[in-house]
This record gives sequence, structure tokens and C-alpha cells, in this order.
Amino acid sequence: QGNLFVGSLKFGMLARVVLKGERVVSEERLLTEIGNRIRDAIGLLEQDGFTHKQAKRKLYAFLWWKPGMMRRMFFEWAAILTPRFHPWDHETAR
Repeated sequence: QGNLFVGSLKFGMLARVVLKGERVVSEERLLTEIGNRIRDAIGLLEQDGFTHKQAKRKLYAFLWWKPGMMRRMFFEWAAILTPRFHPWDHETAR
């Protein structure tokens, strides 16, 4: 309670804002490196001869379609954003 998650696709960021009443007490920026890593990976594919559009398509297909690393972990990651999430309620040993 008192936490607010704010995201922006335009700026490629996710922030956790801590509120006390109606005042913002602190702000923590999350996932700031992801945008840079995607841009860097696209740049490496462009060096291999792909156009920017082809490189972007290949990278997103790799992440979300096949093998789909992001698709596989998305729901587990999204669970932490639910109001009643607590790590002890989830089995982590596999």
C-alpha cells in the first residue's frame, strides 16, 4: 500500500513511486537497462548485414515467439505486480 507503478512506452521506463497520503516520498526507476540492451542487440545485427527493420523483427521474434524467452517468463514476472504478492507464497525451488 502506498506504492504506485508508472510505466512509459515512449521513454522505455518503469518507475515505482512511493506515496505518503497524496505526496510523493520517493521514486525508483526500474528496468532502465532494457531499452539500451535492445538497441545494442539491434546494432549488432545491423553490423551482420541486416537492415534496422529486419534486425528489430528478428530480435523481437527471438524474445517473444521462438524460443520466446520473454513469453515464457512474462506471467511469473507479472505476478509480482499483483497487490497481494509475497515471495514466500511462490515455490522457487525447481
